[in-house]
Order: sequence, then C-alpha cells, then structure tokens
Amino acid sequence: MLKRALLIFSIVFAVGAAAFFVFPDGMEGNGERASRFPGQTDSGRTTIALKQVGEIAAQCGPGPDDYFWDIFSLCFDSEGALYVADRGWGKVFKLDAQGRFLKSFGKQGQGPAEFLGDNEYIAVGNDGFLYVSSGFIGGRISRFDREGKFLVSMPTDRSPGPPIVNSKGEIFIVSAGAELISVHRFGDAQPRKIFFPEAFHFDDPFLKPSDGARRFADSHFLPLAIAKDDGLVVVSNVSLKAFVFGLDFREIRRFDVGDEIYRAALRKRFEQTVKRNPRAGILPFTPFLAPDRKLYLFTYNTERKAFDALVYSLDGRLKAVLQIPAEISSPFAVNARGEIYGVKDQTVLVRFAPPFS
Repeated sequence: MLKRALLIFSIVFAVGAAAFFVFPDGMEGNGERASRFPGQTDSGRTTIALKQVGEIAAQCGPGPDDYFWDIFSLCFDSEGALYVADRGWGKVFKLDAQGRFLKSFGKQGQGPAEFLGDNEYIAVGNDGFLYVSSGFIGGRISRFDREGKFLVSMPTDRSPGPPIVNSKGEIFIVSAGAELISVHRFGDAQPRKIFFPEAFHFDDPFLKPSDGARRFADSHFLPLAIAKDDGLVVVSNVSLKAFVFGLDFREIRRFDVGDEIYRAALRKRFEQTVKRNPRAGILPFTPFLAPDRKLYLFTYNTERKAFDALVYSLDGRLKAVLQIPAEISSPFAVNARGEIYGVKDQTVLVRFAPPFS
C-alpha cells in the first residue's frame, strides 16, 4: 500500500503537479498516514466486522511465473471467474470461482496486446468482454475476450481509471478536470454523449479542491460504477454525493454519502490537511457496485488504521459500515455471492464471508 501511494505521488511530482492528495487508500502524497479519519461506531450505525473464510496464496499456479507480484485491480465475470491485474508483471491472471489458477496473459510493453505497466485497472463490461485500462500520462483501454484474446484498443489522453462499460460496449470516461463524463465506442472519432456537468459537484463542494488540485482532477475525484442493468452511479469525492443515472443518462436520484459523524470528522481532517498544504486535496472513496446493487464505498480509517466500507442501497440508505482487518488493503471486489475480496501484502488474495444474509 505504501509502495502504491508513493508511486502515484512520484509520477505526479515528476510532471510538475502543484496538487497534493490524500488518496483513497489513506496515504498522503509524502507516504505518511493521514492524521485522522472518521468511522468510529456509534449507536446509530450498524457495524459489521468481516470474517475471513479463505485466501489465495501468492503462488497461485503451477508454473515458475504463476505468482502474484503487485496486485492492482480485481473483477469477476458472470460465471464467478476472478481476474487479477498484476502491475508488477504487467499481466492478468484468471482464476475459477473456487480460486484455482486457469491461465495468465499479457506482458508489459507498447504492443497492442501488452500493458503499459503503470496503473492497470480491469473490469468485465456488461457486454461480456474483459477490459483493461493502463497508463498514467497518456494511456489506453483494451478489449479482450474472457480467455485473454486481444480484440481492440483505443488511446486516451490520461489514465481513464477503472473501465466502465455498458451492454452496448459504450465506455464511460471522466474528463481531465473531472468536469464531465463522455461516452465512447471503439472506432469513434468523437464521444457519443457528454453529460454530468461540473456544477453537479464543484458548485456544491463539501471538500473544495484548490485550483492546483483541480488541474489534476480525474476519475479519482469522480469515480464511477455500473449496475448489470446499465444504470450508472457517479460518486463525487468533492460534494460527497452519489448520483444515480438511468439508461437515458438522466439523473434518477442523488443522495449524500457519509452520516453526520463521518462528515464532521472528515471536515476537520480536510481543514488540517489544507492548513499543512494549501494545495492539498482529499479523495476519500473508491466505489464498487455489487451484483445485488449494493454500493460499497471503500475508505481508509486512520483511527482504526484499517479500511472500512460504507454500504448503501441505491435509494440512499446506509445499510452498514463494514470493518476490514488492518492487514487487508485495496483493491477490493465483491462477487455475486456477496463475498468480499481484498489483498494482503500486495500478493495474497483474502476472501471474506458475505456480510449480509
């Protein structure tokens, strides 16, 4: 986790970024823990401590190269197979629903079926294909079949974040500055649709970013998640709101994320961070929309020195706060059975029992 945060900061610093962020994994840009984070339990919350029920060792397959090196992203397909993007190797591992090794594919490089080796996000689109986005300053999104056969790719002007793809094969990309969302298809010269004006979150900021921070705002400021019916959820790490969109890209509802205790503590933490560095910013949430339409907002709790997940229904009700053991870090994913997967020591996959019956 420290390695990942330091790598992100070093890349931003190298291109002259004036901004300084506390990333969703709880690490500040200089690699130090943020001073405080909310998440303490109170009588108004349902708090659930996750129970570990299994793990997949770093040596996940029979070959000498079949081991995890630096796990960066996870996803599941409709049959329960697990895909693991490993940034250390620059390749993808495929495991079956029981966690048994099936294959790996890809390598670091500039070729059409190769990965750029920086930030490698992976997702199975609602069209059934596997998507990998890679790169940081200038990247690309590649489409594979679920056996790892390369199909097509398209360039992006920056890291697009986790691939969000609907059943039509349309890809949702957050613009530079996190000011809008554009909808693309492979082969199109121009986006098919542009929506989500910046007023949705920048005009009502809970954590107002500095001008320097806004210059480098991207999908971390405005992370996306998509439901199996193609409904889109947009989480603003600026206004601390979730926006739910229908198939016609029209807003269905919005709701605040974080209760009063959470917001009061987060406000205090933000003010302390900005006092230390006026160009600072905080990026509290990484969302995951589970197959049962529960919205998991993974966030680091420096009071516990561990991750929590705030779990919402899409009508805006906070169902529970999940407490994840301290040795477990991002990335996280939730399968169709409601099991939660996380990572230990960047190389071991840990499985937790479903927290909801």
